[in-house]
Amino acid sequence: MAEVFDYIVVGGGMSGIIAARDLANAGHRVILLEARPRLGGRVFTDSALGGQLDMGGGYVHWTQASVWSELQRYGLDKTLKPPPSPETLYWLADGKVHQMENGNRHGLAEPLLKQMLGDARLLFPKPLDLNGVSDLQDESLKQRIDKLNLSSYDRDVLEGTLAGLVHDLSLHSALQMLHGVSAYMGQRTPKPKYS
Repeated sequence: MAEVFDYIVVGGGMSGIIAARDLANAGHRVILLEARPRLGGRVFTDSALGGQLDMGGGYVHWTQASVWSELQRYGLDKTLKPPPSPETLYWLADGKVHQMENGNRHGLAEPLLKQMLGDARLLFPKPLDLNGVSDLQDESLKQRIDKLNLSSYDRDVLEGTLAGLVHDLSLHSALQMLHGVSAYMGQRTPKPKYS
Protein backbone atom coordinates (compact mmCIF):
# COMPACT_ATOMS: atom_id res chain seq x y z
CA MET A 1 0.00 0.00 0.00
CA ALA A 2 1.29 3.47 -0.92
CA GLU A 3 2.30 5.81 1.87
CA VAL A 4 -0.14 8.70 2.40
CA PHE A 5 0.98 12.22 3.24
CA ASP A 6 -0.93 15.23 4.51
CA TYR A 7 1.32 17.65 2.64
CA ILE A 8 3.73 17.55 -0.28
CA VAL A 9 6.36 20.27 -0.21
CA VAL A 10 7.97 20.85 -3.60
CA GLY A 11 11.48 22.27 -3.44
CA GLY A 12 14.16 21.84 -0.82
CA GLY A 13 15.31 25.43 -0.66
CA MET A 14 15.13 27.38 2.57
CA SER A 15 11.36 27.97 2.37
CA GLY A 16 10.63 24.35 1.51
CA ILE A 17 12.81 22.99 4.29
CA ILE A 18 11.23 25.31 6.87
CA ALA A 19 7.70 24.53 5.66
CA ALA A 20 8.34 20.77 5.83
CA ARG A 21 9.93 21.07 9.29
CA ASP A 22 7.12 23.21 10.71
CA LEU A 23 4.40 20.99 9.25
CA ALA A 24 6.08 17.86 10.61
CA ASN A 25 6.53 19.51 14.02
CA ALA A 26 2.78 20.25 13.99
CA GLY A 27 2.10 16.53 13.63
CA HIS A 28 1.45 16.31 9.87
CA ARG A 29 2.84 13.64 7.58
CA VAL A 30 5.01 15.49 5.07
CA ILE A 31 7.12 14.56 2.07
CA LEU A 32 9.69 16.98 0.69
CA LEU A 33 10.51 16.66 -3.02
CA GLU A 34 13.78 18.10 -4.35
CA ALA A 35 15.19 17.59 -7.85
CA ARG A 36 18.82 18.20 -6.87
CA PRO A 37 20.93 15.69 -4.97
CA ARG A 38 21.22 18.20 -2.11
CA LEU A 39 19.02 20.52 -0.07
CA GLY A 40 19.45 24.27 0.23
CA GLY A 41 18.30 25.65 -3.12
CA ARG A 42 20.24 28.80 -3.93
CA VAL A 43 22.09 28.61 -0.61
CA PHE A 44 25.18 26.61 -1.49
CA THR A 45 28.80 26.91 -0.46
CA ASP A 46 31.53 25.16 -2.43
CA SER A 47 35.30 24.94 -2.29
CA ALA A 48 36.98 27.02 -4.97
CA LEU A 49 39.88 29.40 -5.45
CA GLY A 50 41.62 28.06 -2.36
CA GLY A 51 38.73 28.64 0.04
CA GLN A 52 35.01 28.59 0.61
CA LEU A 53 32.93 30.32 -2.05
CA ASP A 54 29.24 31.15 -1.73
CA MET A 55 27.53 30.11 -4.93
CA GLY A 56 24.30 31.82 -3.92
CA GLY A 57 22.59 33.09 -0.81
CA GLY A 58 25.90 34.57 0.30
CA TYR A 59 24.52 37.74 1.90
CA VAL A 60 22.55 37.63 5.14
CA HIS A 61 21.83 40.40 7.59
CA TRP A 62 19.82 40.74 10.79
CA THR A 63 17.38 42.98 8.89
CA GLN A 64 16.22 39.82 7.08
CA ALA A 65 14.10 38.68 10.01
CA SER A 66 13.03 35.28 8.66
CA VAL A 67 16.52 34.27 7.58
CA TRP A 68 18.14 35.62 10.74
CA SER A 69 15.73 33.78 13.06
CA GLU A 70 16.60 30.48 11.35
CA LEU A 71 20.31 31.20 11.66
CA GLN A 72 19.82 31.94 15.36
CA ARG A 73 17.73 28.82 15.87
CA TYR A 74 20.69 26.67 14.89
CA GLY A 75 23.45 28.94 16.25
CA LEU A 76 24.71 29.76 12.76
CA ASP A 77 24.55 33.52 13.34
CA LYS A 78 27.75 33.16 15.40
CA THR A 79 29.62 31.46 12.54
CA LEU A 80 29.12 34.15 9.89
CA LYS A 81 32.18 35.89 8.54
CA PRO A 82 32.25 39.24 6.74
CA PRO A 83 33.33 39.12 3.11
CA PRO A 84 37.05 39.56 2.61
CA SER A 85 38.27 43.01 1.68
CA PRO A 86 40.47 43.12 -1.39
CA GLU A 87 43.95 44.56 -1.08
CA THR A 88 43.40 46.35 -4.37
CA LEU A 89 40.01 47.40 -5.66
CA TYR A 90 39.47 47.85 -9.43
CA TRP A 91 36.45 49.35 -11.16
CA LEU A 92 35.55 50.60 -14.60
CA ALA A 93 34.09 54.09 -14.82
CA ASP A 94 34.06 56.78 -17.47
CA GLY A 95 35.79 54.44 -19.92
CA LYS A 96 38.83 53.89 -17.69
CA VAL A 97 40.00 51.29 -15.19
CA HIS A 98 40.50 52.81 -11.74
CA GLN A 99 42.16 51.28 -8.72
CA MET A 100 42.41 51.91 -5.01
CA GLU A 101 44.81 50.26 -2.57
CA ASN A 102 43.24 49.07 0.69
CA GLY A 103 40.25 51.22 -0.10
CA ASN A 104 36.73 51.30 1.19
CA ARG A 105 34.70 49.75 -1.61
CA HIS A 106 31.45 50.93 -0.04
CA GLY A 107 32.70 54.51 0.16
CA LEU A 108 32.73 54.82 -3.63
CA ALA A 109 29.01 54.33 -4.10
CA GLU A 110 27.54 55.28 -0.73
CA PRO A 111 27.03 59.00 -1.48
CA LEU A 112 25.51 58.10 -4.85
CA LEU A 113 23.15 55.55 -3.29
CA LYS A 114 22.10 58.13 -0.70
CA GLN A 115 21.44 60.62 -3.47
CA MET A 116 19.33 58.10 -5.40
CA LEU A 117 17.49 56.46 -2.49
CA GLY A 118 17.57 59.14 0.19
CA ASP A 119 13.84 59.80 0.11
CA ALA A 120 12.87 56.17 0.78
CA ARG A 121 11.56 56.84 4.29
CA LEU A 122 9.69 59.94 3.09
CA LEU A 123 7.89 57.87 0.45
CA PHE A 124 7.40 54.86 2.74
CA PRO A 125 7.22 56.23 6.31
CA LYS A 126 5.53 52.99 7.43
CA PRO A 127 7.01 50.43 5.04
CA LEU A 128 4.98 47.52 6.39
CA ASP A 129 1.67 49.35 5.81
CA LEU A 130 1.19 48.78 2.09
CA ASN A 131 -2.24 50.44 2.03
CA GLY A 132 -0.69 53.89 2.24
CA VAL A 133 1.29 53.81 -1.01
CA SER A 134 -1.33 53.51 -3.75
CA ASP A 135 -0.90 57.09 -5.02
CA LEU A 136 2.84 56.80 -5.74
CA GLN A 137 3.95 56.92 -9.36
CA ASP A 138 6.47 54.26 -10.27
CA GLU A 139 9.44 54.68 -12.54
CA SER A 140 12.33 52.45 -13.48
CA LEU A 141 15.67 52.67 -11.73
CA LYS A 142 17.12 53.96 -15.01
CA GLN A 143 14.60 56.82 -15.07
CA ARG A 144 15.38 57.67 -11.46
CA ILE A 145 19.13 57.66 -12.14
CA ASP A 146 18.61 59.84 -15.23
CA LYS A 147 17.01 62.51 -13.02
CA LEU A 148 20.14 62.74 -10.89
CA ASN A 149 22.21 64.20 -13.78
CA LEU A 150 25.35 62.41 -12.63
CA SER A 151 28.72 62.69 -14.28
CA SER A 152 29.67 59.77 -16.51
CA TYR A 153 32.06 58.55 -13.82
CA ASP A 154 29.47 58.71 -10.99
CA ARG A 155 26.80 57.08 -13.14
CA ASP A 156 29.15 54.18 -13.97
CA VAL A 157 30.02 53.72 -10.29
CA LEU A 158 26.35 53.74 -9.28
CA GLU A 159 25.22 51.43 -12.08
CA GLY A 160 28.14 49.10 -11.41
CA THR A 161 27.12 48.88 -7.76
CA LEU A 162 23.51 48.14 -8.66
CA ALA A 163 24.55 45.50 -11.21
CA GLY A 164 24.94 43.02 -8.37
CA LEU A 165 21.25 43.45 -7.52
CA VAL A 166 19.49 44.28 -10.78
CA HIS A 167 19.99 42.80 -14.23
CA ASP A 168 18.30 45.61 -16.19
CA LEU A 169 17.86 49.09 -14.68
CA SER A 170 15.20 49.97 -17.25
CA LEU A 171 12.99 47.07 -16.12
CA HIS A 172 13.40 47.23 -12.34
CA SER A 173 10.98 49.30 -10.28
CA ALA A 174 12.44 52.22 -8.37
CA LEU A 175 9.57 51.98 -5.89
CA GLN A 176 10.41 48.36 -5.17
CA MET A 177 13.97 49.29 -4.27
CA LEU A 178 12.88 52.37 -2.31
CA HIS A 179 10.41 50.26 -0.35
CA GLY A 180 13.14 47.75 0.49
CA VAL A 181 15.51 50.51 1.58
CA SER A 182 12.82 52.07 3.75
CA ALA A 183 11.94 48.77 5.40
CA TYR A 184 15.43 47.41 5.97
CA MET A 185 18.05 50.16 5.90
CA GLY A 186 17.08 52.23 8.90
CA GLN A 187 17.50 55.96 9.24
CA ARG A 188 15.99 58.79 7.30
CA THR A 189 18.38 60.52 4.96
CA PRO A 190 18.01 63.82 3.11
CA LYS A 191 15.81 63.90 0.04
CA PRO A 192 17.80 63.44 -3.21
CA LYS A 193 18.54 66.51 -5.32
CA TYR A 194 16.91 66.13 -8.71
CA SER A 195 17.31 68.70 -11.44
